[in-house]
Amino acid sequence: SSAASDVYKRQNVCYHILYLMRTVETHMNSESAHGYRPCIIIPGIGQSRVIETDENGEKIRNLWPFDPDIDALVKSVAPSAARMMLLRRDCGFTAALDRAVRVMLEPLSCTPDSMRKVRAEVVGYYRPVGECTAGEKRYIYKMVPLNALADIIGEENLYFFAYDIFGRADENARLLREFIAMVKEQRQCEKVDLIPVSMGATVAEMYFELYGADQDVKRVIGVVPAYDGSDIAADLVAGDINTDDCDALLEMLLSRREAEKVSKLMHMMPKKVADGAVRALVQAACESVVVNSSAMWGIIPSERYPALRDKYLGDSAHDAMRAVTDRHWRVRRNIKELVRREQERSVEFYNICGCGKRLAPIAASDSLTSDTIVPTYSASMGAQCAPPGRTLSPGRGEPVDFISPRSDINAASAAVPDRTWFYYNMEHEQAAENKNLLDLVAKIASSDEPIDVFTMPEHPQFADYKE
Repeated sequence: SSAASDVYKRQNVCYHILYLMRTVETHMNSESAHGYRPCIIIPGIGQSRVIETDENGEKIRNLWPFDPDIDALVKSVAPSAARMMLLRRDCGFTAALDRAVRVMLEPLSCTPDSMRKVRAEVVGYYRPVGECTAGEKRYIYKMVPLNALADIIGEENLYFFAYDIFGRADENARLLREFIAMVKEQRQCEKVDLIPVSMGATVAEMYFELYGADQDVKRVIGVVPAYDGSDIAADLVAGDINTDDCDALLEMLLSRREAEKVSKLMHMMPKKVADGAVRALVQAACESVVVNSSAMWGIIPSERYPALRDKYLGDSAHDAMRAVTDRHWRVRRNIKELVRREQERSVEFYNICGCGKRLAPIAASDSLTSDTIVPTYSASMGAQCAPPGRTLSPGRGEPVDFISPRSDINAASAAVPDRTWFYYNMEHEQAAENKNLLDLVAKIASSDEPIDVFTMPEHPQFADYKE
């Protein structure tokens, strides 16, 4: 409405006046001109856009989210597929599929030192959400719907850090450092808050490992954060998967439209051939894309990393990358030490997790409570969790405040027991729809004082998610 437009214009004018006044001040406070610290969203695995460019910087195609040419893939395997369907046995189809998938995924791949093989450019947002175009805002809020937070702190204090999920872990951390410096300069503030979502937590922890001494961060609010990765990733790389539900796997790897197209073909195949095809698809994807990406190794749980590292990164060609992935592994393995170190630098950590669900059915690791993608032990930085439907054995001397009413989670063993919340039966993607969770994030980020599970009775530590 025109009235709303007038209000917005007046607010915008006030903001710019305050901003100009702030820039001439010599003293920089921990809060921005709006009165709140800027919040930087570090998104998850499918939420940053990456394009391939030519030598002139012109876009060639989308690299991520990946838009594979399924029609070309089908055409390349058609001869062997025809023989397979006619004779109802493999007839070289699996080998042909493996070759075709590797060719299709070549633009996403890296060299053994984790360098992109093509010119990859992240589509970045180097200004606050309030200054983004309408299309950019729609995209950002679609990826991470923190509108409620923006309503409180102002869109001029909300930022979206995009990064290359298939690139280098150390480079993503360095770029986050530069982004933080940019935000501090734009907002004329001393510190920022980080909101890592899912895989974004691996970027945040690597940032603290390399650049925590900068002391540029005040609060870290993890939303279904994968601080110790996901056993789904480890199962896929190890080839330890359940092929009974290939649809779930295809939906993880492809767009819904392309997944449905491939799924129809899979269901027409003999069961044994389809099983082999799924395994070939996973192996080709992991070896083509994941193995040479140090960033992707960040989502391998610390307990499972050594065996997979020895299998794939033991040769001299991977020496440089292995030094990075080993360091990141030590961070994940000792995440509580990192938290304690950063707490001594006055950083506050908060985590909001999903629980009560088994991992997606493609994973062989089906005894972990999770949000279907990130195990709860990973999101909570070490809470003790019973398998879904079971309870923990009674312990002695444990703080009862942090044991769930169902006796299946003991948050006392987490890095920040009093600042970790759990939502039962919330799937990973449903975090974006959980109004209570989003309200909790907004209250943490906008609070003048540190808060915990005891100070907000409207947000109990253990709660049921209801759609």
